[in-house]
Amino acid sequence: MNAIMLAAMLFQEGGEAAKWIRALEAEELAARDEAADALVRLGDDAEPALQRALEKAGIETRGRIEAVLRRIAESRAARERRVIAEKLPQRWPGGTYTILYEGREDGTITFKTEIVDRDGQRVLKLTQTCEAARETSKMRLEATVVCALDWHLPLVEAAWEMSIDKGGGANVARGKFRAGKNGLEAETMGGAVALKAGDLPLATDLSVAHLASFVPFREGADVRIDYLRTIDDRVRIEPGQVLRCVGREAVSAGGKDCEAWKIEHARPAKGRAPDVYWFRDDGFLLRAKVRSTEYVLKER
Repeated sequence: MNAIMLAAMLFQEGGEAAKWIRALEAEELAARDEAADALVRLGDDAEPALQRALEKAGIETRGRIEAVLRRIAESRAARERRVIAEKLPQRWPGGTYTILYEGREDGTITFKTEIVDRDGQRVLKLTQTCEAARETSKMRLEATVVCALDWHLPLVEAAWEMSIDKGGGANVARGKFRAGKNGLEAETMGGAVALKAGDLPLATDLSVAHLASFVPFREGADVRIDYLRTIDDRVRIEPGQVLRCVGREAVSAGGKDCEAWKIEHARPAKGRAPDVYWFRDDGFLLRAKVRSTEYVLKER
């Protein structure tokens, strides 16, 4: 008895799966492709029979079954990643943080995380509003990032506007990013540019803190990313950076002291200390240090 017949017999309650398993031996390529697609749609329900068929399948059929099983595993992983992303607004819905610049209180920054409908698709919307005042200037930043529902927050589009007033009227800078067919399309005051993204998750200044919350909270765990950075209206991708959990540490945030998971963002610049994010066990951001600026959760 061949492996396909055996699988069909052992999977009697799943008649549809058995039919498609037999069709994997069809002579016509189109029929085999149709069967593989159908089995992937059945997913976990077809997997036991596929595993049994794999044990006695011939070389060609074994390769086809293994390919289907890989696609089922990838589909399952995608669903799990989507669930993780959907929980982000529950883990960190946002909050208002005091800005400390070189140790001095400088203003506030407010984050908001929500799931919204965009063109019939549910997506993550990340927004932040920053207001800061120093001795001779005032700054306001408003930014929005829209991401697909996946743990690595694939960028759909982003927009930001920053105004700086040094007493003679506000200077305004703004920019937009959009995922295109061949990469990333960026538009800033300096003009439009197309960027080719790599295979790693792409983080922006506006989403890196959210992405850091997905690093597993255990010492040594890490996530590799490419980093999209805007400097003086110039956009570039800094590849191969690392978000790493370095353990737990006591921090002061929200008007009290507490233990938090410490995630470091290693940057390529020589002699530069990593950016740091501190999270509660449930993934809520308590405090961050980015360059010379700190964000500290206000007392709630």
